[in-house]
Amino acid sequence: MPDFRQLVEVALAADKEAEETERTSACDRAVTAWSAVVDEIQRMQVDTGERADALSRAAGALLRRFRVTHERSDDLATATSWLNEGVEAAADAPERAMYLSNLGTVLQERYLADGSPEMLDEAVERFENAISLAEDDDPDLPMYLNNLGNALADRCARGSVEELPRAVALAHQAVALLPEGSPDAPLYLNNLGNALVQSFEVSGDRDDLDAAVAALRTAVQRAEHGTDDHAMFLANLGNALQTRAMETGRPGDLKAALSAYRRASRATHNASPDLPSRLAGRADVLREQYVRRGRIATLDHAIAIYERVLESEPNANALPAHWNNLANCLRDRYLATGRRADVERAVDLSRQAVARAVPEGSPSWRRYMGNLGSGLRLLYLLDGRESDLEEAIVCCRRSLTTDAGRAATRAQRLGNLANALHDRYTRTGELADLEGAIATQQQAARLVPDDNDERPRILGNLAAILAERHDVIGDRADLDEAITYSRTAAEAPSSPSRATYLDNLGTVLTARYRLNHDAHARDADARDRDSGDLAEAMSAQRRALWLTPRNSDDHVSRLSNYGAGLLARNRTLLDVLRAVHHLRRAVRRAHPDDPDLPRYRANLANALRQRHARLSRPADLREAAEIYHLACESSLKSATAVALYAARDWSTWADARRSWSESALAHELALQAMERLFRVQIVRGHSETWLREAAGQAAAAGYAHAKIGSLAAAVTTIERGRALLLSDALDRGRADLHQLETGGHVELAEKYRRLARQVGQARQ
Repeated sequence: MPDFRQLVEVALAADKEAEETERTSACDRAVTAWSAVVDEIQRMQVDTGERADALSRAAGALLRRFRVTHERSDDLATATSWLNEGVEAAADAPERAMYLSNLGTVLQERYLADGSPEMLDEAVERFENAISLAEDDDPDLPMYLNNLGNALADRCARGSVEELPRAVALAHQAVALLPEGSPDAPLYLNNLGNALVQSFEVSGDRDDLDAAVAALRTAVQRAEHGTDDHAMFLANLGNALQTRAMETGRPGDLKAALSAYRRASRATHNASPDLPSRLAGRADVLREQYVRRGRIATLDHAIAIYERVLESEPNANALPAHWNNLANCLRDRYLATGRRADVERAVDLSRQAVARAVPEGSPSWRRYMGNLGSGLRLLYLLDGRESDLEEAIVCCRRSLTTDAGRAATRAQRLGNLANALHDRYTRTGELADLEGAIATQQQAARLVPDDNDERPRILGNLAAILAERHDVIGDRADLDEAITYSRTAAEAPSSPSRATYLDNLGTVLTARYRLNHDAHARDADARDRDSGDLAEAMSAQRRALWLTPRNSDDHVSRLSNYGAGLLARNRTLLDVLRAVHHLRRAVRRAHPDDPDLPRYRANLANALRQRHARLSRPADLREAAEIYHLACESSLKSATAVALYAARDWSTWADARRSWSESALAHELALQAMERLFRVQIVRGHSETWLREAAGQAAAAGYAHAKIGSLAAAVTTIERGRALLLSDALDRGRADLHQLETGGHVELAEKYRRLARQVGQARQ
């Protein structure tokens, strides 16, 4: 039977083969050999130094096998047990620091395998212990510093960002202490680069990002080509370059990032557990290229790579990030193509990512939560389910639970929340949501520098909601500001969103033209200026329509907007005929649950009304009245402000024709919209905004009822208007909700709104 030292020699030889080949069979032989050594240690008396060394090496064999296979988590538990025994055996030995560091490495690997924060905390403690025992001239001190820095960086990724400066400092210190020409230099430079990227993501300091790219490039240059370390350094360099490209817009960085990821994935063998993450990095860059260039084939390629990643990823803890990133790609493709299955699957994947992300409130959890909110909002826009919208708002708010993180990231999430609040305003007419959307979008705009790729989108969205507030409040400054922001967004370099910015610009210019048209009717110079607005509006909307794929939902909206622009111009019969044509196409192509369908119908009714004015066709009159009626009734609950505007246009037209039965119905619908809008308001000033219209609508409805001989209905309607004016609802909800939110009580403000809406619904 071989003695202890013979067993060790056999184990060392097996260890060498496993390290050189990284084959599973070789790793199994090494573990078997070292297990025999450990059994011998337990059976006989062995020198404490030899005992500790053998236990540490045996644990190293188990760690290597787990890293190669990612299949046997019990390997890590056994390695921990053996290292604890080795540390105890080496209580007074100079090697104790090394064994403590090795124990920390295994504990950190256990954290990476199962996500247990206790394992990570214990790993940090063991690395701290190792450093405290090491002498200043200990040649292994750089390794201990490097290991502690890595563990602290992992803890920062869970949300403990206050430890990140120390993690970066430790990485710098580890590199500085290495002797010239050390073979460990590439690895430590790689770790320093990763820590600097992480620091940038928290602080937004571009100097950190530039230093990260420099460190990682040096690591790639110094590493031995063809090794797995070289492939890992390439992948990390790709990540840093992609991050810098997204921050600065440098096209060269994005191209270099794709090249680095390609080289990394090609240098990684198919059975490697690291291949999925490197492929995922490549897919991320492809998605970013799509965002810049708009080539759908590039996005399809990214999605295909992610599908492969999900099939092959052995690390369960990596899945939430992959689910989240694939969901982002699918949402992008839905926006480009209108494929319903893409957005539904994107929401499902985002839910999975949020459910598996740990801990709640960590940077990754907030990122996944924000993306879930974006997906739910798209589902709401597709189907009109109020529950999807309410959940989207909650998710967007929860993604903003801390001020930590890059300004650009926070601005993007603020923009998503603003969009969802605007959607709820469109549905309910609650002006608190419109004001909240504007304040939130303005906050986002302040955070983003002029050269950031997100700025055009944020300014475009801010312009759209400022224009809506102008429609309600009538403040000319809102409209002028909206035009300025829209022009800035539309002048941005080409991107998939350019059509949206152009469409928004056309809409707000058309609104200003309408505002000025009557006021300048007798002023030739002013009419020329107004015509310039309209010409620019029509040009922008034509380009938006041309840039939008015909099979997308956005094409329907842009058809309607372009038709509305033609109707505003209304110089010739041809303008009106073309407006009817485009607006009818928009109505026919819209999904029955599209929240914007009532607006498309109202635009079509306006166009038919104008065609009737020019051609006097009875069919146009009948169809316009029917579509006005349908637009009002279908939007009373889902887009109440649209119902009011449509009913107001209809009633004005009916009054002019002295069609009193029709007028009574139109005014009645306008009054119902007024009552609903009034009761959902939370802030007193917002209630008073809608009350300005209440008295006039009630009186006009009463007059129409009287003209057709319905005197009782006339009295009742007028009394309803008076009751609305005197309602004790004016005393409901005098809370300064904006102050409540800015004071850090967002959830309390949202709860107040929810309860106030329930009261309003009960009263209705």
